[in-house]
Amino acid sequence: MANFSFKDNINKIGKSGLKDLIATELDEVSFLSTNVVVMNLVFSGKIMGGIKKGTINTICAPSAEGKSLIGLNCLKSAQKAGMDCVVVDSERAFPFAVAKALGIDMSKIPVYQAVNIGDIKRIYAMINEGAKSKERKNIFVLFDSWGPLVFTGLMDKAEKGSDTADMGRTAGFKNELANIINAYGNTTFCVNHVYDSLQMYGEKFCIPGGRRLFFLSDGIGLALSEAQWKSPEDDSYMGKLVTMGVKKGRSARERGRVQFAIRADGALDPFYGLFDDAIESGVLKKVAPGKYVRDFAIIDKKTGEDKSDIDIDTHEPKRTWREADMYCDPKLEAIFWIPIFQNPDFVKYVETKYTYEADDMLSAKYDIVDMINGDQDLPTEEDLYEEVEDTRPNDSKEAVTLEDIGITSEEAIKPVTEETAEKATKKGKKKAK
Repeated sequence: MANFSFKDNINKIGKSGLKDLIATELDEVSFLSTNVVVMNLVFSGKIMGGIKKGTINTICAPSAEGKSLIGLNCLKSAQKAGMDCVVVDSERAFPFAVAKALGIDMSKIPVYQAVNIGDIKRIYAMINEGAKSKERKNIFVLFDSWGPLVFTGLMDKAEKGSDTADMGRTAGFKNELANIINAYGNTTFCVNHVYDSLQMYGEKFCIPGGRRLFFLSDGIGLALSEAQWKSPEDDSYMGKLVTMGVKKGRSARERGRVQFAIRADGALDPFYGLFDDAIESGVLKKVAPGKYVRDFAIIDKKTGEDKSDIDIDTHEPKRTWREADMYCDPKLEAIFWIPIFQNPDFVKYVETKYTYEADDMLSAKYDIVDMINGDQDLPTEEDLYEEVEDTRPNDSKEAVTLEDIGITSEEAIKPVTEETAEKATKKGKKKAK
């Protein structure tokens, strides 16, 4: 009998037809942008993220809340990335004119108006025939939508005029379809509906269509509410604001929420939703009632021109922005927001807020079994008082002088009292901020 060698067995797998199944940390993780910055955060926790290639992602919302438009944006990103694209249109309502307006070349993308789950299984099987793992990952399927799907038995009952309920069989067939979609490993963006929750507390909407799609999705965005979007200046109607929550996230923080905007003309606003984060992170500052400046240097990379809102020498505002300026016109929005989205301090702040990656994992620090056995030292109370890192930009890390904290040179050589210590501490913190 041959001796057991785990390493040799693994090497045999690597040389066999199963080597295509081996995953490593060197495998590239790449994303398709939704072209709506806050929706990128919902699915990946990253401004430059979106939906992860090779996974299923799902958006769930009532009608007319932008879910199909976000799907079209993903389709555009996939085509731009050179992926093979397919649309499953179970509602028989694919908006060819909108797709064309977005710049999608639909002459290269087949649209299958399939409702029967059996037909959709065959579509997935045929588009993946002969494809290896990386090639399957490069196939993008826009699935719009999950709700209307039926199975063959239900159609047979309709032909016979049967009025008996399906007793949950549709959900079972949908679960099976979700397993098949996951097994092929394509990049699938699935649009799903919601229904009203009957619970008095908790989320307003529930997700239909079986539980397996929920389990297998890499990220799920769930609409939580809708409100009118009005101008901050004259209260005129600008569109609607949809609050979207992270119902499930393998990259983004679950239970996080964002707000995206649908303009009155039906278009998605790609820039909306991070005003409060810009204020909280310090890159956007209020200098007068209703007026703001971007408080960092902005240099045009192509021309070298200084386009900062503040004068580098005097620190006085050169130009200010009203909130209405930030969302009134797409071109002006891009001029205002893109430098903020490029700012590394802002990116770090936002992605720390919306993703797990920046967190120190508790289980990485403390091994409970080693602690019980005495093989790992217990933390001390001194460990609770860690030095706070100064994350301010280098040009703002100025030394705090005696004058800054309100102490004269004569006072400085006097013995420190509780009063002077408290005064220095308060003034010093104020200066540092």
